[in-house]
Amino acid sequence: MPNLSAQVFKPVELPELPPLPSHPPHLSEFKPTVRLTRDRLDLMLKTIPEGFLQPQEIDLLIYVLDTRQAALAFTDEERGFFSSEYFPNYEMPTIEHIPWQLPPIRMPKAMEDPVRRLIKQHCKTGKFEDS
Repeated sequence: MPNLSAQVFKPVELPELPPLPSHPPHLSEFKPTVRLTRDRLDLMLKTIPEGFLQPQEIDLLIYVLDTRQAALAFTDEERGFFSSEYFPNYEMPTIEHIPWQLPPIRMPKAMEDPVRRLIKQHCKTGKFEDS
């Protein structure tokens, strides 16, 4: 059975956030970074229907995206992880058994290399981890 005491979630203490500006910087003052490039920003802004937000609301949106860009991930390499301090790994209960009593079903030979590359890429970016 899992260790229930190890499954307790610690409360996350959030810092006091500064208030939002009533007059945010204009879009023309936006300075692109490695994570939030102008192309990526334009891609997000294109999803807003015409006339849905006032120009000052769009400027505020850009300000929030710029100040909180660590929360954005456009690729697997930019993706973050939950801290195990606050979110412990889940322990799955198992039944004692003898593994692999039957041989595994073979993958078609033509698929081995693409699957191997995909698994290595996922291990590198942290999607998969050693068991």
